Amino acid sequence: MTGRGRLRRKLVVDEKTAFAYVRCGLPDEWEEYYLSLETRYPSRSTKNRWFYDQWNCVRRFARKNGIDLRRRFFDPEGSPRKLHDPLPLPRRRQLAALYLAVQRLGVRKVLVDDRCRLDSDEAVQSLLVEAFRQAGVTIIEASTGFTLSEVLPRDEVLTTCGPDRSRTARRQVALWKAMAARLKNQSGLGRRPFGALPDEAPALARIRELYRVLPKSQWRTRKGVVQKRRSFAEIAAILNGEEVPTRTGRAWSARTVHGILDRLGLIPGRKPRQ
Repeated sequence: MTGRGRLRRKLVVDEKTAFAYVRCGLPDEWEEYYLSLETRYPSRSTKNRWFYDQWNCVRRFARKNGIDLRRRFFDPEGSPRKLHDPLPLPRRRQLAALYLAVQRLGVRKVLVDDRCRLDSDEAVQSLLVEAFRQAGVTIIEASTGFTLSEVLPRDEVLTTCGPDRSRTARRQVALWKAMAARLKNQSGLGRRPFGALPDEAPALARIRELYRVLPKSQWRTRKGVVQKRRSFAEIAAILNGEEVPTRTGRAWSARTVHGILDRLGLIPGRKPRQ
């Protein structure tokens, strides 16, 4: 031991090496300092029974099967007495850090005490398991010993869930992967949104101007709905006609215009994207 805590053993990766993932709520008495230590060093404290029930389940499974459990990644949530919703997938930074670590270090096994630690939605679970499988990593459920890629086949699960639920799950996993990419680039915030750079301000102002409500004489009716604004495709066509530059040099598209307006919260009935 040193004054700064316990030193890590040098990581030697073989077929028996595994990492663990833990996700649970925090009791009210946990302080920020204690949490910072808990994410770095093992402990036998019983301040968080939810945490140690998970961790001990994983450790028992590892000992029984001769697995060398070397690191754990912990995504803390708010107190269950205060929050009703779990930590959203796109905010689970430690799960993203785990995804990057197993690829960088060549670890081939990840242990969770229960598959619900990945997500409560089975469709999201299957997509996450498939993402790790494509990276050459097997996720094992310690409480049952099941290999999740075998019990959660992506195509079968998504077919059962239906198109709407599958589409939502794919979007959540895509946002999570984007966060992992930002962590990999060590940028923290990732690429700055369009309009943040000085030379992009005029283009952003023009998009705002084109999306304003038109004079009543220019309103149109389509399929029984009165359209008071230009469509995203029309705005993109105008921007291309005016040769307004994009960040990538490609032509404007309806999807790009929609994404910018959606992020700014200018689309009626939609909240700004974070």
